Amino acid sequence: MARFLSLFLSLLSLTDSGRHRHHEEAGRKPGLFIFGDSTVDCGTNNFINTTDAFRANYFPYGYNGYFRRSTGRFSDGRVSPDFI
Repeated sequence: MARFLSLFLSLLSLTDSGRHRHHEEAGRKPGLFIFGDSTVDCGTNNFINTTDAFRANYFPYGYNGYFRRSTGRFSDGRVSPDFI
């Protein structure tokens, strides 16, 4: 089983590296979809058709965090997807 897993991961890394090179040559970055709880999703919903009561693009959100301004995020700091 360990041998199969090792072979599978090796082949997966080879196919994945070719895909990233294509995006670098084209000058584009691939999109990143992350599903999870509040540790990875801070609720950026400025582009969703919703009421202002459900948005965070006004004071006090964001003023004492990393961005120093309201960005529409319900988090003052950065979350793990910001570092990817």
